[in-house]
Amino acid sequence: MKKIITGLTVLTGLVATTAFAKSVDPNPSVLRAFQTEFKQASNVEWQERPDFAKVHFNFNGSQVEAYYEFNGELIGTARTILFDQLPLAALKAVENRFPRSAFYEVTEYSKGGELFYMLHVEQGSRKLAVKVLPSGDLSVEKKDQIVKVPYYNRNQ
Repeated sequence: MKKIITGLTVLTGLVATTAFAKSVDPNPSVLRAFQTEFKQASNVEWQERPDFAKVHFNFNGSQVEAYYEFNGELIGTARTILFDQLPLAALKAVENRFPRSAFYEVTEYSKGGELFYMLHVEQGSRKLAVKVLPSGDLSVEKKDQIVKVPYYNRNQ
């Protein structure tokens, strides 16, 4: 009996996970707008949210997400980039403001004609979410403390 219950539990979990991980077909207006804007996109996966459609795809070697209104209007895009792909003014501003820091999770956002970048900066015991404009103007959007877990060497 235990084996049957365990098997059914695993099967139910697998079906639920598969069902929620599926890519959905967008409405025709959204699909037409996407295909016009991103003709060379590959590995396309759609998700529908209550207020918008989201598509994750590869485009020109980058991982990109695009967000659409249901009428097909592009809300904005986000793509993962490398730190050294930031515009020169932005790169210099971040390096000058946060010397000897680690930079990661750099994302370029485009929304309504505005272009900006979000990145995480690790500085000592702090983790910062930083917004930087192509001009080099930057602001700290969020600050968190990094919890250091003590290292335990069981060979001692």
